[in-house]
Amino acid sequence: MEDLKTREPFKCRYQTAPKEISKQTLPDGSHIKLSATTKVLVNYSETRRRIRLLNGEAQISICKEVTWPFIVESRQALIRTHKATFNIDQRYGVTEVTVLKGSITVSPIKQNKNRAEIKKGEMLKVTEHNTGAIKDFEVSSYKDWGSGFTKADNIRLTELLISLNRFTNTPLVTRDQNTSRLLVSGVYDLNHIEDTVLCLSKSYNLKITKEESHTVLELLPE
Repeated sequence: MEDLKTREPFKCRYQTAPKEISKQTLPDGSHIKLSATTKVLVNYSETRRRIRLLNGEAQISICKEVTWPFIVESRQALIRTHKATFNIDQRYGVTEVTVLKGSITVSPIKQNKNRAEIKKGEMLKVTEHNTGAIKDFEVSSYKDWGSGFTKADNIRLTELLISLNRFTNTPLVTRDQNTSRLLVSGVYDLNHIEDTVLCLSKSYNLKITKEESHTVLELLPE
């Protein structure tokens, strides 16, 4: 077994600006890729490795070290693993976790005993108190922010706008609650936000209003 004294403590804060993506190599050889407008805290001690996702979205690839647990925490979820590659996306009151390699254990931040095991090709949404249903996805056709896309699968428009706003300097907002709660699906281009908004407006009968500091979306009357 590795001598714990050889593990040097390490603390760091990484963050990205709008439209900026960053990749960092951690002291143990693990990697973390930060989507735009993302902030994380990294804290390695002699007994554990921990990352806190303060806001945004990140993809984490963890090197194997059985005796040295890796913990990732968002506002809603607590993740434990020893070796895996997974994406973690924090949106308002929900954290979505998508596993690309290996397996992880996920629990709600306020219901730690309520744990779910998810493996490669599975995804899960977590709130502070509950885990949702595990869903399958095809890893070979997976598209994410790293490849310039974000996928919406029957989520509220306001959640999708969080992902889009990470890649624009002009925030997208909704006019009212009915628009915010509109359920949307599809794969959307993060490199051409204006085209993406136009596509949304045509698909869901939305009006686009460009104001001084932001762009407003609202449902048109039927």
